[in-house]
Amino acid sequence: MNKYYQVQMEALAYSKTEEYKLEIRKRCPVEGTGAELVHYHGLRHACYWGRLKVELQAVLTALAVNIKRWANIMLAGLRNAKIRHAV
Repeated sequence: MNKYYQVQMEALAYSKTEEYKLEIRKRCPVEGTGAELVHYHGLRHACYWGRLKVELQAVLTALAVNIKRWANIMLAGLRNAKIRHAV
């Protein structure tokens, strides 16, 4: 038997509770955003040394992603307005 068997069984039991389900619902959207920053915007590897510089890189990367999302939302709204107006 694995020396972590008891811990694994407790984790399994916790994963079936309502508290866990509520917690995981909050966590899921955040993980998608983090994965996007890592996979598509190079946040896995920092360009700079030092905690402050790396934090600044992370903040600026997140800001750029938010600006891109905002622009896409605004453009989609304009496209929908043009389509509705043309009809």
